[in-house]
Amino acid sequence: MSSPDCRLVEAINGRNPATANEQALALVQRRNLVALGGSDAHSLAELGKVATRLRAPVRCREDFVSALRLGLCEPHRMPTAVTSSLLERRPPPAAPYSQPPCVSEEFLPR
Repeated sequence: MSSPDCRLVEAINGRNPATANEQALALVQRRNLVALGGSDAHSLAELGKVATRLRAPVRCREDFVSALRLGLCEPHRMPTAVTSSLLERRPPPAAPYSQPPCVSEEFLPR
């Protein structure tokens, strides 16, 4: 089951029962995989309850991918107060997306 190509597992899912998340975490530990978190939101009220916390600075897509590959991440349950306050705010209109060219040498495999 464990492959060098894919070591990432969504171990905490905001919609799953606790027993399913516990089984996923046990699999991660047994197989030495990298645990991620995701809300699996199907409504705005569910958005952001679970996330993946990164333990490395991320300034661009390459930094993000490097952090995941190196296992510098962990599942994280967001406090209810944080997710509630996010729902009360209206985000500003989105600016056009532009990906800055960036590769953070600090987090690349050697």
